[in-house]
Amino acid sequence: MSYSKENSNRNPFKIPEGFFEKQRSEILAATSDKRSVFQKRVLSIKLYRSLAFAASLTAIGILGSVWINKTTDNCISFSCLLESTDFNDLSIEDYQTLEIWEEELIDEESELL
Repeated sequence: MSYSKENSNRNPFKIPEGFFEKQRSEILAATSDKRSVFQKRVLSIKLYRSLAFAASLTAIGILGSVWINKTTDNCISFSCLLESTDFNDLSIEDYQTLEIWEEELIDEESELL
């Protein structure tokens, strides 16, 4: 290695003026950009997770509602509704109402004869 005359007169252990301030400002400038990029990445990851969770809940809700609608029969007539009703689940008032309707239906049929 050859040293120039300019370097030979310098003290190699002397720190130039403003060296630490310059280094500090360069480090802060370099890390502040990376930190903001890192924060943006973390926010985007959290956003993607939230969107994925919401989409999963929506899909489960849609599939569940389709499954529930397929398992229940849609009754149009009173006889269909009567056949699909579990009488053990009825309250006393509902059961009495059904008895009244049956009596009225029998009365109407007997009048037609």
